[in-house]
Amino acid sequence: MAENTVRIEGTVPISPTGTQTVAGTVTANQGTAAATASAWPIKVTDGTATASIAVPGSGGSALLVAAGTAAAVTSLTAATTGNGTAYDFGAARANITAAIVVNGTVTSGTVILQGSHNNTDWIPLVTSAALATGVNVDLSKTGVAYRFARAVVGTAIGGGGTVTVTIAGA
Repeated sequence: MAENTVRIEGTVPISPTGTQTVAGTVTANQGTAAATASAWPIKVTDGTATASIAVPGSGGSALLVAAGTAAAVTSLTAATTGNGTAYDFGAARANITAAIVVNGTVTSGTVILQGSHNNTDWIPLVTSAALATGVNVDLSKTGVAYRFARAVVGTAIGGGGTVTVTIAGA
């Protein structure tokens, strides 16, 4: 097959159809970036949920779930004593909740919801009333800002039952 080279000066309109083969390097760019006020938006997503970005001055630098909440996580599982697993919200949360589910026969015991800025020094936020069989409890603290939270059994769970505690923040 013979090839011919044609030199063209000026503009030639082309309306290609089908697949076009290109030899060599093709370069494209987005153009000059706009000023910040007119910048292109960026989405951070896992394909299902979209996160927002908090920048310094608006609550710290972090990725936040678009609705402003984090999924509940289990801090204590079938516990009678001890400190629960700490949860890192990724940014300080002003509203923290612990849901206490009482399992089996429980005649006494308390659970404390704690918060921390550094995952080392823990502050008690709220303590449950004495726990009882069949009575699940919600502990909530609003108007505070802690990045980490955990549940702790304050007074040992008596009666042979246990507690499972999940925490969430918004």
